[in-house]
Amino acid sequence: MDATSCRVPRDSCSFMSKRQADRKGRRESGDASEVKTQLEAVAQMRDFATRRLGLPDNGSYRSFADSDGPYVVWNVVAAPEFSVDPKEWCYPIVGCVAYRGYFVERRARGRSTKYFRD
Repeated sequence: MDATSCRVPRDSCSFMSKRQADRKGRRESGDASEVKTQLEAVAQMRDFATRRLGLPDNGSYRSFADSDGPYVVWNVVAAPEFSVDPKEWCYPIVGCVAYRGYFVERRARGRSTKYFRD
C-alpha cells in the first residue's frame, strides 16, 4: 500500500506502509528471537484455522509491522465532569465509538489535555 492509495488518516498510512510479509519479518527479526517465535506461532495458528476449522485462506495475519515501541495505538476516552457517559466520535465506516485512537502518543496526549481543560 502506498500513500496515494491510502484513504485513512496519515498516521495510519505511515504505520501500514511498514508492513512486510510474515516470512520476511521472521527472517529479518534477527536477534529478536521472541518476535520470531511469536510470528512463527501466528503462522501455525493460521495454518490450523485454515486446515482444521475451514476458515478462509486469505491475506489476514500474513503481514507484520514493527511498531517501534510498546504500543501501536493510544486511545483517548473522555466524559463530562461528574458523568459516566463517554463522549462519542463518529466516523463514516465504523460508526460511533466512545474513544478516539491515535498512532502518535503526543497527539493522543494533546487531545486528552484538551478534553481535560474543557
